[in-house]
This record gives sequence, C-alpha cells and structure tokens, in this order.
Amino acid sequence: MKPSTKRFTGTLILAAVFNLFTAGLVSAGSEISADKLDAYVNASIAMDLVIQEWGPKIEAATSEEEGHALKVKANTALALAIEGGGGITVDEYTQMMDASRSDPSLKRKLDKAIEDKLGH
Repeated sequence: MKPSTKRFTGTLILAAVFNLFTAGLVSAGSEISADKLDAYVNASIAMDLVIQEWGPKIEAATSEEEGHALKVKANTALALAIEGGGGITVDEYTQMMDASRSDPSLKRKLDKAIEDKLGH
C-alpha cells in the first residue's frame, strides 16, 4: 500500500475514532456517480487536514474532560470538512466509506481517485 493510501486509510480510521460515523446504508457494488466520487475525494482530503490539525491537540489533552471537548470540536470540524465542499453529506460519505469496506473494487476506485487528485 502506498504512503498516501495508508494516510487516507488512517484518516478514515481516525474519523471513526472521533465518533463521527454511523452505519452506512449503501450496499456493496452500488454505483457511485462521478460527482459523488469527486465530492468524496475532496471530503477525504479536507478531513485529512482537519485530522492533522486536531489529532495532536487531542493527544496532548491533559484531562479526560479536555480530550472530550476537543473531540466534540473535531467532530464538528470533520462534518464541516465533508459537507463544506458541497456535493456530499456526512451520511453519503459514510455510506461510501462503509460500502468500500466490503467491496474491494470500490475501495481501490476511491483510493485511486484520491491518489489521482493528489497527483501521486
């Protein structure tokens, strides 16, 4: 797995740790429009930036209360990162992510689209 793919896989895992995502409703093999694919890619890149910003802050929290408060702020920032670019909702993003977990072909397609967007 290339470093950029690992980074985005880690991004998705971290986002789940931040308790942003719920169970998705898209079944494996569902077709995704080019617009939704592009919106997913843009959201993934934006989320990576949010996680780079908030991850160290959360890790540096000196109390459970402070850590929780930072996670709440990070959740809001993650949701805004997903929906801020337009074209995709948190639910749609989650559905695509969940579908990619059970559909290796879709996962490869999403990973390739992210790599292409980043110029890797």
